[in-house]
Amino acid sequence: MSSTQVAAAALSGGSPRVALQVAQNILNRSPDDVPALRIRGDALTQLAHNDDAAAAFQRALSKDPNSAHGKIGLARIRLTTNPTEAASLFRDALRTEPNNA
Repeated sequence: MSSTQVAAAALSGGSPRVALQVAQNILNRSPDDVPALRIRGDALTQLAHNDDAAAAFQRALSKDPNSAHGKIGLARIRLTTNPTEAASLFRDALRTEPNNA
């Protein structure tokens, strides 16, 4: 099992702090690792660190502009602060991955 898989499993198992730690270890070695950036964003969102989560998703999107996961993660954060941007991000994610509805 890869470190990314461990982080994803920790996140889905309800341990965002563990997921965040594993993702950060990956990013320390490889700062542009898009899956680790997305997991970092998801973990920070679960921990209610929305500004840091948004930064992680934005960095992931700067490396992979077609990342539906990154767009959805950022959109969820923007729902309360910028619903127009959130709607645009959700639409973009749906165009990128039409079966991800």
